[in-house]
Amino acid sequence: EIGMLAACGLASVDVVRKPTVAVLSTGDELVAPGEPLKPAGVYDSNGAIIAAAVAEAGGEPQTLGAFPDDEAALEQAVRAALAESDMVVLSGGTSKGAGDLSHAIVSRLGQPGILVHGVALKPGKPLCLGVIGKTPIVVLPGFPTSAIFTFHAFVAPVIRALAGLPPGATPHTLRHSFAPHLLQNGANLRAIQELLGHSSLSTTQRYTHLDQKALCEQYDKTHPLAVKKKNG
Repeated sequence: EIGMLAACGLASVDVVRKPTVAVLSTGDELVAPGEPLKPAGVYDSNGAIIAAAVAEAGGEPQTLGAFPDDEAALEQAVRAALAESDMVVLSGGTSKGAGDLSHAIVSRLGQPGILVHGVALKPGKPLCLGVIGKTPIVVLPGFPTSAIFTFHAFVAPVIRALAGLPPGATPHTLRHSFAPHLLQNGANLRAIQELLGHSSLSTTQRYTHLDQKALCEQYDKTHPLAVKKKNG
């Protein structure tokens, strides 16, 4: 994409900064991947899963690791994350058990606080959604399937909005959506084919919205073999 902008003669463009999203896992049983697994321990897969999903949605994940069920330590970590991030995502500790601390901590961090605790969704019922000041904070269920299911349903759309992306956008779909605008602003057809991943003419036609005659005219102007044949 950088090369595409340069090929169009653009020295600078307006952009939206990627939102930073702090990712924390909670639970005494969690062990960081790569560390020896203790008795009754489980590896923290949620941290890796959620961080990758944040990046996929257009955010900049800040992986803070796994925290034991220590209320004071966890609250300190969450407060620090709120001060340094655009959004905070925790996993675990959102049910109603005695050891589930995350939602209790969120409830006293500031206003407006918890907005939703529990949704009519399975898996994912104990999801907790809140806002502290202007910073969204989410406590996902600890079970990995529930965590990623609720992330995509409730969290990813917020990250995309903060990143200035349309709903459901991915780098692949955004790349295709740029094609007609670049053509209108002077980019040649060969450069657009590069952007689309060396696409065929039929694929290029679909994303540039050119009719067949106009596409062939553009192709004749810019494709090196066609130019060579014409000049030869």
